[in-house]
Amino acid sequence: YGFSVPQPLAVVEKHTACMVQESLYVSEALPYPPLSTYWREQSAGWSALQRRMFLGGLADFFQSFHAAGLYSGDLRDANLLVEENNDHTWRFCLVDLDRVKHEASITQRRRIKNLVQLDRTLGQRARLAERLFFLYRYLLSGRLSRPPTAPVRGAVG
Repeated sequence: YGFSVPQPLAVVEKHTACMVQESLYVSEALPYPPLSTYWREQSAGWSALQRRMFLGGLADFFQSFHAAGLYSGDLRDANLLVEENNDHTWRFCLVDLDRVKHEASITQRRRIKNLVQLDRTLGQRARLAERLFFLYRYLLSGRLSRPPTAPVRGAVG
């Protein structure tokens, strides 16, 4: 699907009566900090513009993630690693993939659930204006990738 994940190394499963009872997934260790640590350590020294650039990239990442039909049942800032590039752009790497699901399309309810999950962790460290910026960017980037629709009857404008 074009999203970065650590290279898998091994999977171990414990079966009972032909059913998987426990499993362990082992992947390569990556040298990138989790989103929670990166945001806390880096954003304090950034200008408002730099903070918005980062949040815009993060919102675009999640919009693409959902547009690809992917959903995470455990979306937290600790499950996303951040690699900073030299050109002030970022690459995000998903970890803890056991609850990531692929569907033909992600329902609005699941998209909102993922955004709320992320807000409960990263949102504690972001200002309200930044949280709203992230949400607006997420919503706007989704609109830009869809064809225009007919105007809603009774809408202003």
